[in-house]
Amino acid sequence: MGGCDTVNILSKGIHQLGPGRTGQMKRKQCIITGVWIIILAAFMLLPRSAQAADISLSQVLYADSQREVVGPVLVRPGTQRKMIVRVTNGDQDTHINIGVDAALTNDFGQLDDQHTVKRTPLDNALSWPKIVSGLPKEKVPMAAGETKDFPFTVAIPAAEQPASTLIVGSISVGVANINTLIGGGGTTFSTNIQVRTSAAPLPQAHVDFTQAAAGEYNGRDGITVDVANHVGNIFSAQSITGDIRAVDQTVQPRSRTLKQIQMAPHSNFTFFIPHADLRMGKYVVTMAARQKNKTVKQQTFAVTVDRRLATAASKAELQTQVLIQRWLMGIAVGGVVVIALIFAVRHIRRRRREAAQ
Repeated sequence: MGGCDTVNILSKGIHQLGPGRTGQMKRKQCIITGVWIIILAAFMLLPRSAQAADISLSQVLYADSQREVVGPVLVRPGTQRKMIVRVTNGDQDTHINIGVDAALTNDFGQLDDQHTVKRTPLDNALSWPKIVSGLPKEKVPMAAGETKDFPFTVAIPAAEQPASTLIVGSISVGVANINTLIGGGGTTFSTNIQVRTSAAPLPQAHVDFTQAAAGEYNGRDGITVDVANHVGNIFSAQSITGDIRAVDQTVQPRSRTLKQIQMAPHSNFTFFIPHADLRMGKYVVTMAARQKNKTVKQQTFAVTVDRRLATAASKAELQTQVLIQRWLMGIAVGGVVVIALIFAVRHIRRRRREAAQ
């Protein structure tokens, strides 16, 4: 059956519907089109109103002097310091959240909030959430244009050792009821604060490399090494490099370097060296940290790969990706078919009008 025969059959079918049914179809099409126009207009207008509910300013101040907190704050064991978070709302009524997070280290060797890296401080060390009290844990309502002060206290327990220690954390303020699907996430103000427990010089921070092992990281094969800073000070490095070299087989060496390292006190992160050709056998892993073009720490590990790294988790992830690709392909093909049918029907109607003239 040719294309012309198909068009003629469809044309006869539409002609048999009669003027009454075609009129009903037109009315239904008009209603559907109107509904879609209303939905699109709502999506175009809602983001403006949702994004307008935002914070215009957030500051952390000393309660006594009303000066902004800048630089390390000295709070000795057995003492405390009063501060306030001053928040100015935008031009809509809204609710805000105030978060208190310890500063830890992400897997790129950078300072990051605890809720992002999802780790805990090492060595049972004193952390920012443990020394801060008084801030609301639930969302707080704020009127349009309103400015509110939220007092809080930073206190170091008297039982804490008098040795100089640096505690790093942040206070974040953000809108609690932003519609992220329609209006974006809104602005979050985050203030980093450093507290020293003594005026004495801070201890020299250094890095430790441990727990080198073969494994998977975010679905990729390679070697993972735990990098830790067990000192109460920020560890800074020009770079940290990891090298993998095979011992009993011919496999190309692999290397990875992270630059401009900033590790929080008493924190760790996972250094991952990707190696797609990591076969069963023996390997030597060398880790090195450099400061001012000098190697300040170097350590070598012997790693044995005694299993295939294609775990059930990565297989399940691959199967999920294939399933998603199939669904997307099906949706795309279905969309093309629908569009083709629409154009075919419009072509048939145009031919009928031309024939009637």
